Amino acid sequence: MRLSSSLPRAALPSVFLWLTLLACGAPDPEAERPEALADEPPAAPAAAPLVSARPDAGVSLPRPPGALGPSHVEVHGSVPLSPDALAEFMRTEDCAACHQEIAASWASSAHARSSFDNPFYRASIERFRAARGEEASRFCAGCHDPALLLSGVIDQPTIPADERASAGIPCRLCHGVTEARADGNGSYVWSAEPIPLPDPADPVQVAAHRARVGTDVLRSTVLCGSCHRSFAGHEIGSPHHFNGIDDLGAFGTSAFGGAHGDSLEADVEPSTCRGCHMQREPATHDMAADNGSVPSHRFAGAHLSLTTDPAQHAAVRARLQDVVRIDIPAGSVDGRRRLPLEGSPARSGSRVTLDVVIRNLGVGHRFPGGTRDLQDTFVELRIVDAAGALVAEAGTQHAESGDDPTAFGLRAVPLDAQALPEELHDVHDFVVAGFDRSLAARDATVVRYEVTLPELSRAAWPLRVEALLRHRRHLHGVLAHRLRGVAHRGRAGVPRPLARWRGPVHARAHHQPRAGRGVLRCGQHRASGGGRRHRAPRRALLRPRSRAVPRAARALGRRARQPGRGSTGLGCRRQPAKARGHPSAAGTGGRRSGPHRRSPA
Repeated sequence: MRLSSSLPRAALPSVFLWLTLLACGAPDPEAERPEALADEPPAAPAAAPLVSARPDAGVSLPRPPGALGPSHVEVHGSVPLSPDALAEFMRTEDCAACHQEIAASWASSAHARSSFDNPFYRASIERFRAARGEEASRFCAGCHDPALLLSGVIDQPTIPADERASAGIPCRLCHGVTEARADGNGSYVWSAEPIPLPDPADPVQVAAHRARVGTDVLRSTVLCGSCHRSFAGHEIGSPHHFNGIDDLGAFGTSAFGGAHGDSLEADVEPSTCRGCHMQREPATHDMAADNGSVPSHRFAGAHLSLTTDPAQHAAVRARLQDVVRIDIPAGSVDGRRRLPLEGSPARSGSRVTLDVVIRNLGVGHRFPGGTRDLQDTFVELRIVDAAGALVAEAGTQHAESGDDPTAFGLRAVPLDAQALPEELHDVHDFVVAGFDRSLAARDATVVRYEVTLPELSRAAWPLRVEALLRHRRHLHGVLAHRLRGVAHRGRAGVPRPLARWRGPVHARAHHQPRAGRGVLRCGQHRASGGGRRHRAPRRALLRPRSRAVPRAARALGRRARQPGRGSTGLGCRRQPAKARGHPSAAGTGGRRSGPHRRSPA
């Protein structure tokens, strides 16, 4: 039996509900308030106007790009750089001589593989260059390929296969920035002045070096936001302004960024980009160490596909641990609302609904963030009987096929000029946003699953419900397209469970139990941490699929699947009896007609 959601899928932590017929898990303790993620409070604004370290106040439009447009990068000095200056810009060995552990961490980070040695990015920019021309690809190079941009090589028809195309974001880029704006598309000012390398034994030289590379802007959220915010516009041939990634804006309007206007919470400790993504780590041989630690230069976020370094994988998993929670606090049996589900009577043939709640507790911007149209975060839901046999499922085929219509996903979908979903991240084809199901910081969404239980014997009880949130960095179809014939590192196509919540079985039967009858028994689930106001669009997620989903589908020009013979209701359908081992659960199940979309081929 396939069980589908009335809304998108979810995946991250995993939740187990138990039925006696549905016996739910043990009490879900109140989620602890996330500890302060910052290693230091946000720096006060500098008195001198030399460095712009705070986002623009009020409403403003991005400043027009300069000489390196459509990138917004500005350079104090002459460009293109001379061969010697370019070689110095890319050379990380100079820094590693005194900062071994920082350099080793950076070498495994996504920043070190942001350019043409990243197969996902390479495929994307090559398609962009073919559609918009070489000079327009400066739009990408300001943040992904600074060596190619500053050398002028990005304007050439063919990118040479040398170190310039694999330099990534070297040390001298961030540590050479003197000013940053909140506009995005590389809205920073970089100084071409050489960085003096000190004699470690000379305190005066060391102090001068630190003053040169440790400016206030280096510790600001705006420096990160100058590249982690992007937009398309007339500069690259787009018909109008289109907002792309915007982790800076999402952070600035969150409680973690100090804003509480759209939240009922007042106990969230403000943080910074560095507080989450550059948490201090032990360092014993690094000259920048302070009390035996340095800010991590792994920049751990959600990338696992660009390296096989176990330490980098461990840092990414630690960063994602417990930042999002999935829970099943409520539901209904045979139309009767149960909050909580404790003690509700149920039997074979009962119509059971499960309201799965997904909460973004610890991510300071939207989850998933970054290029939200490429993220593949989805929910797998299973109902199994006492022997472990599968009774119903939803989203379980998505990891392999990438096209499971019963899976709910947290992602955004842009539309092209034909109002079709643009699923290959061809930025030059983005016209308007279709929908965005990612979660704002400290926000929540509700996904309703519904199923009619098949005929089950007494031995089948209790039933167990498992909800698992899974994540991988790229969609299945994008993976197949991007990696075709391109070598890559890591485990790019394997979605990983981010967290899991389990509870013991609390099952009890009626005084005179009959075959296929039991009592719905759940632990107490206390919703905590999601103090954001639930406006009408959120409440709409609780409406029946017959009202909410077809209306949204029509708005996108897509066809909603209508239940046919053998359907068990809202997106649920029965599989052939032999496939599930339940002779009484026979039926037929047709698949939904897929949306008309661009093929990854």
